[in-house]
Amino acid sequence: MYCLTLVGEQPMPILMPLWQLPGITDLQFVATTQTEDIALRLEGIVKSDNALKGIRVQDRLIVSAYNLADTQNKVSQAIYNNQNQRVLVNLTSGTKIMSLSCLQAAQTLDAQLVYVSTQTRELLFFHPVSKKEWTEKIDIAIDCFQYFNAHGFDASLNPNFKSTQPPMMPPKEGDELENTIFQLCQESDLFDDVQKNLYVRKRLPDQAGAINELDVVVTHNGSLAICSCKSGKLSNDPLYELSSLASRELAGIYCKKFLITSHTADAVPSGIKDRAMGFDIQVISQEKLQNSAQIIHDSIK
Repeated sequence: MYCLTLVGEQPMPILMPLWQLPGITDLQFVATTQTEDIALRLEGIVKSDNALKGIRVQDRLIVSAYNLADTQNKVSQAIYNNQNQRVLVNLTSGTKIMSLSCLQAAQTLDAQLVYVSTQTRELLFFHPVSKKEWTEKIDIAIDCFQYFNAHGFDASLNPNFKSTQPPMMPPKEGDELENTIFQLCQESDLFDDVQKNLYVRKRLPDQAGAINELDVVVTHNGSLAICSCKSGKLSNDPLYELSSLASRELAGIYCKKFLITSHTADAVPSGIKDRAMGFDIQVISQEKLQNSAQIIHDSIK
């Protein structure tokens, strides 16, 4: 099956159908001059991801974000060139004009459409000629490294990003809490992947970004949760770090943030609670530690 995919700023709605639908053998991205760098990165991900290596990546199409006729002509030609196989058009990303162009091209050339619904966690399929509609629940299993790679991050268990073994580090405050949360998440069998003390850095055009160490990170069904575990005196620093690193722009729309503390809920300062709420960070206090895996899972399922 040939998949034609509009490119936008968020990578997961682009990659999810590729991870889920094993019938896709050929892929072509449709980008603008503003999103061509993202298309180039996504092409590299498809070629390097073990689950996607069998997909052939065709030369990307560069279209205008707001010229309906020109985009429709280019998309129609691409579909026509691949009519020897089933055609699927992912119109989740891109501008509305680009999506409309794909819809019109699909109607003319009898191609199938798919839209990734973030709210319902489904793939919404539509055949514009027969008017047939159907849905498929998103059901994928990716690890933390795949998620960060999709968003332009290097991820490693070692801060040198070469060794696959964690470094030997002296004990530090918070180790016990980190180990507890890590073990609870691992033993819960609720997640596709669980990592502890994961180092990440943003890939920049001319250099590597700053290195951040993440206490506990988990994935489930294409979503990610980053947990900052604090057992000592609470400050705003971990909130700022979580807010910056796990922002929508950097870590995408499928990332949740947690501040986990050994303090009781009453002992967490109101200023910390208010700021966490403002940053969309969920606080898990001492009373809920044993149920933390379920709380995290319910947030990202």
